[in-house]
Formats: sequence, structure tokens, C-alpha cells
Amino acid sequence: MRQRRESQCFSPLATSRPSVTNSPRCKPILHPFVADRRGFLFPAAAVVLTFLCYLPALANGFIDWDERPLLLGNPHYRGLGLEQLRWMFTTRLMGHWMPLNWISFGLDHAAWGMNAFGYHLTNVLLHAINAGVFYVVAARLLRLSLAARLIGDGRRVSLGALVAALTFSLHPLRVEAHEEGEVPETYPTGV
Repeated sequence: MRQRRESQCFSPLATSRPSVTNSPRCKPILHPFVADRRGFLFPAAAVVLTFLCYLPALANGFIDWDERPLLLGNPHYRGLGLEQLRWMFTTRLMGHWMPLNWISFGLDHAAWGMNAFGYHLTNVLLHAINAGVFYVVAARLLRLSLAARLIGDGRRVSLGALVAALTFSLHPLRVEAHEEGEVPETYPTGV
């Protein structure tokens, strides 16, 4: 019976408020994005707002900055066979070594062919998901760095993490190339 109480105490969905499932002797674990029952609201808002802001990009075609030499005139990335994967991991086309980008392009080509909508959809979805991940990291860092009296009920941390995530995801530097010929920031970079 004691083990059962401990497992209830260390539930990943434990809250800071006492409840029927939490024993008064147990101190619940606070996760960075689960501070209360609405804990998924802010990261979901970051994902949805980012996706909605970049939704118009889905109507665009390929642009002539770097997509002609990278995608349109390049048959080497089209597919995920051994020959294409070897090329993806060894090429420095236009001066960059970017195997994860090439794998993403290969997956896009396998799913969408040369339809620009699919490539843009992948980029917008990855960027929106990164906004949610950024929220989680920012909330965790804020909780670790702020004094308990400043955290309060967690709303300040949640709001601060949301502002940080939206600043990351909606800032104009996220979508423009740094120099002519470089890969735009919307390609998968990972957080």
C-alpha cells in the first residue's frame, strides 16, 4: 500500500495544489509546463499562433534565391536510397554541410514530389513545434532561475515563457536568409 501512495505522489501530472489523489505527506513534482490543469494551454498557444502566422507561406511556390540550385536543379537529394543518403552526408553544395536538411528534403520529395506546398508545410510544422519546445525550455529555465517568491502561482513563468517562445518563433530573423545563397532559417535546425 505504501508503494501505491508514492506512485500517486510522483505522478507526472502532479499539481502544486493539494488534491484528493495527492497525500498531504507527499510533495508533488512540478514539471515546467504542467503547473496546473491548464498547463498545456500556453505551449499549445505558441504552436498554434506560430502555425497561423506562417500559414500564408503554404500558398507560395519555390523562390529563385537558393531553391533553384538546392532543390529544383538538383536531382541528388530526390529519394532516400543508399546513393542519395551517401550524397546527403558528404555534399557541401553551396558551401554548407547540412545532412539533416537534405534528409528532410528527401522525405519531402518522397511524400510530395516537387510540390512546393509540401516543402513549406514541413517547414511551418517544424517551426511551430520548435516554438512549443522553446516554451518548455524557457519555462524550465525561468523556474530554475527565479526565486520562489517571484514564481508565485506559475502564471508569471507561463506568460514569460510564452513571450519568449513567440519572440523566438515570430521574429523576422527566423524566416530570412542571412546572406544571399544561404539556407533560410525555416529549414530544420532543431532546438
